[in-house]
Amino acid sequence: INECAAGTHNCFHVSGCTDSAGSFECACPPGYVGDGVACTDIDECALGTHICSPLANCTNTAGEYDATAKGGSYNCTCAVPGYWGDGIYCTDVDECSLTAALPTATPDNCPPNAQCLNTESSFNCTCLPGFRFTPAGGELAQILFEGQNCTDIDECAEGTHTCHPGRSTCANE
Repeated sequence: INECAAGTHNCFHVSGCTDSAGSFECACPPGYVGDGVACTDIDECALGTHICSPLANCTNTAGEYDATAKGGSYNCTCAVPGYWGDGIYCTDVDECSLTAALPTATPDNCPPNAQCLNTESSFNCTCLPGFRFTPAGGELAQILFEGQNCTDIDECAEGTHTCHPGRSTCANE
């Protein structure tokens, strides 16, 4: 009689039942520990035995063996702003080339006449040559680049042009 196939075994889970001549043996499934009859979930997250990135959250998934967790029952999710990946590897997101939002990053919000520069876990906006930021909304708006514009610098009006006096006329372009 195959007790495993007949369902007459007392194993924790049928996948851990192995038929033998005149009997059967029990083993706990991956992610569990015990004698095969009584099995307890191994919380790799609490034990620190997971392989999640330091930039990710580890979530125990008791009873849900996940082959991508390399032999455990847990999930890894990148959680630090500006980083994304499969949870085992979390890498810097280039917000400057990002076209759609991710759970931990959004595309840059640089104004027209500015260029975006990717930084570790974030980005910066700088105005193109001949333009300067004109903030609107205080310090927080400046940090977030909200309501800012890159406006043309009128070198003629400011007297910072390099035109030769008397031989040329300054024209802002």
